[in-house]
Amino acid sequence: MLNPDSGDRKQSDRLGSIYGTNAKEGLKPRQAEAMHELKRMLRSTSKVGRALLLSVCGEGRSVTEFEKAAGWRPRYGIERLREALDDVAECRGLITRKLAPCCALYPIPIKS
Repeated sequence: MLNPDSGDRKQSDRLGSIYGTNAKEGLKPRQAEAMHELKRMLRSTSKVGRALLLSVCGEGRSVTEFEKAAGWRPRYGIERLREALDDVAECRGLITRKLAPCCALYPIPIKS
């Protein structure tokens, strides 16, 4: 079974497969800047979200393939990918998440 929580070393290996190197010294300035931005965005997600984003968006695997490898129920992977993409969009300033007011979560009955 796939372990999405496999740590920084595996993430570094995945970034190397995306950029062709793990060291910034081997990259052109724009590539190094892109790698830095990618790492910043990945830090805004959970470990599972990072693994899913790198696998699906970076390596081109299907969400279904990731679900099967992780032992997840069908459609759970797409839910987690949506959460991870929301985290990245929030990190980039594209969206802001609003917290629901407590009265929406716990409505107070109105006495008439």
